[in-house]
Amino acid sequence: MGKGPYGKAVCGSFGLGEEHRPPHKSSLFFKAARAFSRFSKIEKMKNSGDEMAVILKADGVSRQFTIGDGSVVNALTDIDLEVDQNQLVCLRGRSGSGKTTLINILGALDKPSGGNVYFEGQDITQLSSSECDKLRRHKMAFVFQSVALISTMTAYENVEFALRLAGVPLSERSARAKECLTRVGLEKRMYHRPGELSGGEQQRVAIARAVCHRPKIVFADEPTAALDTPTGLAVLKLFRELVREEDLTIVMTTHDQTMMELADVVYSLEDGVISSAVHNDVAGGGADA
Repeated sequence: MGKGPYGKAVCGSFGLGEEHRPPHKSSLFFKAARAFSRFSKIEKMKNSGDEMAVILKADGVSRQFTIGDGSVVNALTDIDLEVDQNQLVCLRGRSGSGKTTLINILGALDKPSGGNVYFEGQDITQLSSSECDKLRRHKMAFVFQSVALISTMTAYENVEFALRLAGVPLSERSARAKECLTRVGLEKRMYHRPGELSGGEQQRVAIARAVCHRPKIVFADEPTAALDTPTGLAVLKLFRELVREEDLTIVMTTHDQTMMELADVVYSLEDGVISSAVHNDVAGGGADA
């Protein structure tokens, strides 16, 4: 029995001598082992009642872009993350860290160059364009920094129009639109056009529009970036209420440190790689890395 390169005993019966080194990540052994590990995790997610709490999973996701001179830019590299149902999850990072690229892939707006994304156990990276459209229309929703409201429509009409596009019956649309606008605190402003609303009120209309068709998950890309801190915090508190009371899961991006304390999990991205994951005890006020 000798010692390996890290000072630990190595059993000679396994044929491991003094010069043994762990297999490099590029080796066939490493790739096969990683693939088997991922397959095992996926099967557990399908077969275990506890694991089914995972609504969204990124498994070894990478994204490369080819720029004008033919060189390749690695926007994301080997991203692994899980999002549980009924959580508010934050992707943080400076501009250029890859967080918007990641949220676009998670939301089936873009395809990864490598790896897989699973939503409710289904590999959505294998879906066709029309299948992705159907998935986003019925089970996903999006809120962006630019609220993209239709300026000629009132807040009520913007929400009602989204319900129409989602195929909600006419008999249900009016009541649901009013319910959602009331839920975000705009019951007295629902017949005002976007130009008559403040920035925070416009973002609340966008949130009402996003949740009106009862999606399973909402993706929000820098939803508070154009708002002052008190208004931004109010939007985040609204997100927390929607997670708790509307059976929603929300994944959002931000670079604002003050917003992260309200998230259940915070993934930090640096140069396209997840550098840390912090789980917050939102109810108890604690956090652990």
